Amino acid sequence: MHNKELQIYPFYDAQQLNFSDRSRLYPISPIGIGTIFTESLTSYISRLAEVHCVKTGILLMHEIAPLMGSNSNLSSERYCVQKIQGKEGGIDKLFANATKSFNGIGEWTISLIQNLEYLTSVQDLSYLTLISWKEVLSTRNLLKKHRAWCPLCFHDWKNTQATLYEPLIWNLELVKLCPQHNTLLVTSCPHCQKNNRVLEWNSRVGFCSKCKQWLGLINKQNSNLSTEDLDLQVKINQNIGGLIKAVPNLSSLPYKSIISYKLIAYVEAIASGKKSTFARFIRKPIPVLHRWCKRKNIPDINNLLKMCWTLDTSLLDFLTKENIDIPDAVFQNIKTYQSAKSHSFDRSKKHCKEEIILSLQKALKESPPPSMTEIVTRINIPKSTIRSYSRDLCSAISTRHQKYIKNKTIEEHTKLLKEILESNEYPFPSLQEVSRRLKIGTHILRKTCPELSKLISLKYLNDRSDQARIRRQKLREDVRRIAIQLHENGEEPFGYKISEKLDKPLTIIQSTALESLREIRKELGYED
Repeated sequence: MHNKELQIYPFYDAQQLNFSDRSRLYPISPIGIGTIFTESLTSYISRLAEVHCVKTGILLMHEIAPLMGSNSNLSSERYCVQKIQGKEGGIDKLFANATKSFNGIGEWTISLIQNLEYLTSVQDLSYLTLISWKEVLSTRNLLKKHRAWCPLCFHDWKNTQATLYEPLIWNLELVKLCPQHNTLLVTSCPHCQKNNRVLEWNSRVGFCSKCKQWLGLINKQNSNLSTEDLDLQVKINQNIGGLIKAVPNLSSLPYKSIISYKLIAYVEAIASGKKSTFARFIRKPIPVLHRWCKRKNIPDINNLLKMCWTLDTSLLDFLTKENIDIPDAVFQNIKTYQSAKSHSFDRSKKHCKEEIILSLQKALKESPPPSMTEIVTRINIPKSTIRSYSRDLCSAISTRHQKYIKNKTIEEHTKLLKEILESNEYPFPSLQEVSRRLKIGTHILRKTCPELSKLISLKYLNDRSDQARIRRQKLREDVRRIAIQLHENGEEPFGYKISEKLDKPLTIIQSTALESLREIRKELGYED
C-alpha cells in the first residue's frame, strides 16, 4: 500500500438537492396535442389503465373516484365490487351517468383533469377536452352519447405499430366522418353489433368493451355520402378540428360575451343596426337572435357553424378574434334580406268594415279552419286592423283553429301509438323509447294520449317482469348444472367455485342463485 495523506474534499450540502416528486401513476404522454387528431381524455384514461395492466373500471374505482370526493357515487369498495363491476353501465353509475361528458366542458371534466394531472404529474391534460371553450360552447348537441371510431385508423396504426388511441374529434356529435380517410365513423361493433359507452369497465382502445373483439376491421359496406353531405362533413371537420388544434396556441381563453359582441358588430356593419334584417339573413327568429345578443342564451355548436358559414368566416375566428372581416359576397347576399318584409300592406288603402266582417264570417265556416295568420295573408290587411273591426270573430277563428290543430295532433299521436301497441316487438319499448323514436316529448304523449301512454308503460313493465323471470330461471338452472358437474368431478359445490363458471360471476350473490345452491346441496347430501 502506498502511504498517502488523506485528502479533505469540500463540504457538500445534501439539503440543496432537488429531486422531482414521484407520480402516483405512470406519466404517459398524450398523443397529437396541437393537431386536429388530439387524443381524447377518455382515450388517455383507457391507455393509462392498460399500461398499469388493470381494467379501466379498476383504475377509475381505486385511483380516480376517491379523489373526486362527493362528486362520485363511490361510497365504499364493497359497493363497487358488488354493484358496479361487470355490470352494464357500471362506470356511469359510479360517476352519476356523466362519463359521456368527460371530454366536454362540465364540472366533471374539470375535476377529472385536476385529479389525473395530480396522479400522473402530466400537465395540460385540459387540451384533451373542450374545456377551454366552456364559456362559448353549449352542451346541447355537443358530444356523442356512444363511442365512435374509424376502423381504417385503427387498422393503419396497428400495421405501422403506432400507439392506438381515440382522437377527441371522434366524440363530437356533428362529426360523422373521419378527417383522415373521409369514411363514416362506426358506432356499433362489427362482431356483436352493440354500441359502446364512451367509457366502460372493460374499455380498451381499439377493442369492443362488450365482446372484447378488435374494432379495426375494414367494413367494405361503409355507405358512401353524397357529394353535398361529404362537403358539409369536410367543412364541419375543418371548423371543429380548428378549435381543437388551436387550443395550445391560444394567448387567452375566449370569454362568454364574445358571441354577443360579434353578433352586435355584424348587425351594425351589414344590417345597419336592424336585428330583423340580420335575423332573416342567418335564418333565425328575431327573439332567438335577441336572446343571443343579450347574453341570455348561448347558441349550440350547430347554430354557430351555420352562422359562420353564412357570414363566410371560420368558427375559430368568430370565437377568438375581436375584429370582424366581412367579405364583399356577404354584403351582396344581405341586400336581398334588407328589401324583404314579412308583409307589404298598403297602408293608404281605405278598408271596408262590412267586407272584412264578411270575410271573417266565411272563414269561420271553412274546413279545415284557417288561422288568423292565413287570413291576414289572404286579405292583405294588418291583423291589428282586422281585430279592431271584430274582436269576437277573430277570437272565434283563433279558438276554432287551435281546437282543430289539437284534435289533429291527438289523431296523429293516437295512430302512431296504436301501431306500436299492435306490433309484435319484444321486448316492448318503454314510453321514453317510443318518445325518442317518434321525436315527440314524453310529456306531450302523456297529455295527448293518456290511456295509450299508460298501456305502453304497462306492457313495457310486463315484458320487463317476464325477462327478469326468464333470467332468474336461467340462473337457477345454471347453478344446478354447474353444481352437479362439480359433484360428479369429486368437488364439493361451493358458491365461489360455481361463480367462476357463471357468465356473470357476481350473480351468485343474488337470492335466486343462493336459494338454488342450497336446494342442490341438500339434494346432493352436503347439507341437512
